[in-house]
Amino acid sequence: MEPSEGSYDALVDNKPDTFFHSAWSVSIPVPHYLIVDTGKVRQITGIRFLHRNSTMRTADIADYRLEGSVDGNTWFLIKEGNLPREDNPAIWREISVEKAAQSARYVKLTVLKNQSGGPFFVLAELRVLTEEVKPAENVGADCVDDRRARLYWQDPVMIGVAGEAVKYHVMQGDTVIGTLMRAPGGLYEYILKGLAPDKEYTYAIVAEDEDGRLSAPVEVSFKTPSRTVTNPPVIGGGSSAHSSSALSALTGSAGKENPRTGGATPAASLPLLLAASLALVALVKKHR
Repeated sequence: MEPSEGSYDALVDNKPDTFFHSAWSVSIPVPHYLIVDTGKVRQITGIRFLHRNSTMRTADIADYRLEGSVDGNTWFLIKEGNLPREDNPAIWREISVEKAAQSARYVKLTVLKNQSGGPFFVLAELRVLTEEVKPAENVGADCVDDRRARLYWQDPVMIGVAGEAVKYHVMQGDTVIGTLMRAPGGLYEYILKGLAPDKEYTYAIVAEDEDGRLSAPVEVSFKTPSRTVTNPPVIGGGSSAHSSSALSALTGSAGKENPRTGGATPAASLPLLLAASLALVALVKKHR
């Protein structure tokens, strides 16, 4: 790795403006290469990558060798060849196996020559392609209140491996209730509404890749809290001052004459006054 710029983390951060740069200011053995540990033996179908997002194409990959290994020590050839120059850095380049997928845990990309004939190379993103679609990770849920909950998850963080999801489905049983497209940064949340209080729920997140293949579902369960009841304010409360205020608020008169009716209560206010009076009578009886 070039100590003055770029990093391994940039290869999997979903940010095309960051990049990994193999060494050019210090001397290291050639050819330069990268090894990706996919975590377990998988059916490898190739790699995808983005070159550096700039106008400079000299450090793009030209001649390459792609190898696989089960143990990280003994390597077998997956594919080797030459990539033609591509001036648009936003285009994902792909090296695919020509026949059946290869069983490997480790994948080694060796750059034999870049587009200017040199040994070093620059990549913005790198993914190992597999026959499986990796599920969402760190799936969880929390309740917003007794009728709403939040589901959250993130893109798989296993370095450099893809059956990449292009979208995520929120499932309840066999029903898709929502879909989110893959987003930069790889963090997602989905708000569930209209839930019942004090009830257990189970949902699942399912990833889908660009070929329509689905990952295994990742389930998450939670229970909504009991309904929170807030006692309404008591009108009157046994106090004549409060009763007067309540009646004033209903009539809009605050004990003063109505300028349009000469002190008479407007007809439209009579039902409100009657309702308030009945409420006060009920309160008085209750407190006796």
